[in-house]
Amino acid sequence: PPMPRVRSDAVTSDQDIDVAVREFDGDSVLTGSFSGTLTASAPRRIEAERAVFVGVDLTGCDLSGSRFYDCEFTNCVLDGTRLVGVRMDGTRFDTCSLAGVDLAESDCLNVIAVRSKLSYCNLSSAILTRVVIDGCPALDVAFDGSQLRDVRLTNCQLDGSTFHKAGVHATSQLDLRGSNLDRVAGLLGIGALLIDSAQSVPIAALLLAERRVEISDDPPPAAG
Repeated sequence: PPMPRVRSDAVTSDQDIDVAVREFDGDSVLTGSFSGTLTASAPRRIEAERAVFVGVDLTGCDLSGSRFYDCEFTNCVLDGTRLVGVRMDGTRFDTCSLAGVDLAESDCLNVIAVRSKLSYCNLSSAILTRVVIDGCPALDVAFDGSQLRDVRLTNCQLDGSTFHKAGVHATSQLDLRGSNLDRVAGLLGIGALLIDSAQSVPIAALLLAERRVEISDDPPPAAG
């Protein structure tokens, strides 16, 4: 069932993120503006709504199962943060570092990431709906088993990223225009792709490689 969007017991004042999360009792909602560093200790599940995180450091924290509604992250560090099974709805990341963040089995709706680092992220078995990742280094990201609908991975460095057993919804395309696709694997059979003309040769090479089709202009050996 959908989570409630408004609660009368919401925390509203600007706070240090460590204090706010430590005092979170599971029945309130974090809202307002937050800064500071969250101590990486025991796993914590939180719910945030209309919260603005500026310069917050969540490095190595475990916030799996948390909920973020209409939130903004600006100049934040989430390197190695564990966000398994989180729900994000209307969340924006701007100029953030999310290297190695674990978003496996997450449900991301109306999420935008710009000018942010997403390399080595794990998005395995995630559900991505109306997600835009634009202009971001996203090397070696795992999209394996993910479900993609109206997703844009544009102007990104996707080198080495994998899409094994991922699927694009029948009514949409995976928009890869402007992105570097070196060593990307698993695109064969994913569904509809949208690429630009400059990507036609590298994408063809990737698909041929997945079919184990080798191109050689060397003459065949002489018979017998």
